[in-house]
Amino acid sequence: MASLTLIVFAGWCMVSMESSQCLIRLIKKADGSTFAANEIHLRQGDMDGACGPYALAMALIVNEFIVRDDVYCLDLHGNNKFLRLLNHLQERRGKHLFKSGTTVKHLVSAINEHYGAHVEGEYLSGDSLNGRSFRDFVVEHVTHEDGVHPVILGIEYSTVEHSGHWVLVVGCEYDEQGVVDRFLVLDPGYEGPRGKQTWNATIDARGSGSVLPYRMEVPIGETRVAFIDALAMWRS
Repeated sequence: MASLTLIVFAGWCMVSMESSQCLIRLIKKADGSTFAANEIHLRQGDMDGACGPYALAMALIVNEFIVRDDVYCLDLHGNNKFLRLLNHLQERRGKHLFKSGTTVKHLVSAINEHYGAHVEGEYLSGDSLNGRSFRDFVVEHVTHEDGVHPVILGIEYSTVEHSGHWVLVVGCEYDEQGVVDRFLVLDPGYEGPRGKQTWNATIDARGSGSVLPYRMEVPIGETRVAFIDALAMWRS
């Protein structure tokens, strides 16, 4: 990805990239300050299927319930709320590195059990769309008038192999007409953000008519994905 400069103003950023500029909107801290480039991102291990717990942990960091050191310095013999949340997920998905993955309902259950008194949110799943599209759901939350609501987004790389993955949407980029053009994403499957930016991947917000309608750009190239689940959460 090309190097860029962020100029923050009133909750928005003007991004200067080479000779062009574009308007983006990013998650902010409760006091209005910005997150540092690597203050949120967590890297998933090669042997696990824990992208869901990683995306959920990043969402908790964004909402300032935990900080990055709480994850890296986790006391496995302690009794803190975040450890109890991880144990909650492991009990439901097996204790072998989350090899079976996690569903949106597992993530919702864990949040309700351990952070429900402090969090509001909503989710959309493939069996409960209620006339809404995943794309519109994400746009609604990243452009919310109260600030960006981070969205834990379930994506699929192949409709044949059902290769699901979880990422965290932390903002969006607008085109010249002020329409959301791309989602700014933290993907736990890749190295963290470079430079001053707080995302390490992007997903085009305007899909095609194919079964994998959205182009996703990651640090090693690009792929096509479909949206299969989405969970937005924010402080109550």
